[in-house]
Amino acid sequence: MSARRYRIPSELETVHAYHPDYEKIILNNQRLAVESVIKTGTLKLKLFKKQNGRCGMCKDYLNMNTEEFMPSPGEWHIHHKVKRAKGGSKSNIDNMELIHFSCHINHHKEVE
Repeated sequence: MSARRYRIPSELETVHAYHPDYEKIILNNQRLAVESVIKTGTLKLKLFKKQNGRCGMCKDYLNMNTEEFMPSPGEWHIHHKVKRAKGGSKSNIDNMELIHFSCHINHHKEVE
């Protein structure tokens, strides 16, 4: 899938919260969220099992004190250990780790 597919359609780029077409943006975002879960769900499950249900950064459980896989879309991110821009593999599972959203934000604040 191209990155362009994940952009807001050009006809909706100027739509704001009070615009009559705002609902179209919401529907577009919901479609993208579903596509993302379908595309990454299995990968996240593999990473979850590989990491024994723990965040690759802070080592706390990804779910509240449990090793059970209960995905929370948006709360877990797939982090590339070696940045893709620095030659890290985009698709090799050994270059990925499943982490909390907050850990991902904090990591990139420290690195950049």
